[in-house]
Amino acid sequence: MNKLDKAYQQLKGLSNTTEYHYYMHDKYFAYKQQLKTIDKTLSKEMAHIQDNRTPKEHFMDICRGWLVEDMLYYLSSLPPYRELTLTFDNHDKDRVIRVMRKEITADPDFKITYKNTTIRMEAQSMYADMPFFNIKEHKANRLIENDSYLLHLNLAQKHIVLFKPYHILLGNHGVIEAFSDRSKNILKYGYQYDIEELPGTMIATNFVEELPKKIISLFW
Repeated sequence: MNKLDKAYQQLKGLSNTTEYHYYMHDKYFAYKQQLKTIDKTLSKEMAHIQDNRTPKEHFMDICRGWLVEDMLYYLSSLPPYRELTLTFDNHDKDRVIRVMRKEITADPDFKITYKNTTIRMEAQSMYADMPFFNIKEHKANRLIENDSYLLHLNLAQKHIVLFKPYHILLGNHGVIEAFSDRSKNILKYGYQYDIEELPGTMIATNFVEELPKKIISLFW
């Protein structure tokens, strides 16, 4: 079972409804099929991905992120979200993996509209059960510069943390070991957030009833 398979199982476990399971399975199967078509020798084209992931691992992480976005899109179709409109706004909203740097933009993952006001939001996920999570420095800077919000999904603990742009800098700045390779002198910096230290107002554990209310509070 690879990382995409595990992510699918974790996301599937968020709900027992048949409709949700069929919806997520269709997305998962489509992404698995696309991964089979990727040329695993794209070293030159992937030179801009300067961390310790191989092209295969990078593509799989893209597909895991798509599954998370799909889950959020499904949530937005439920009655408690009727006051909110979610639309995808990123370069891969058509769900086609892009390799060349010129094809990849820094646009946030989606937009959320509430009463004629729209905010941009990026989605980030963590699949392992850990007491902290990280945001890469370049992503943090981009979020702040673009006045974008962040939705961080912790699948192991089944909660979502919502960040306003100015919350981003509240983490502890330093080297992110998960994305670094000291043997090759590849050091990736970013911000670390201890989950227990985050205020409860930023965290939602009920994705159907509580989360839409917390999202609406971002507009105040």
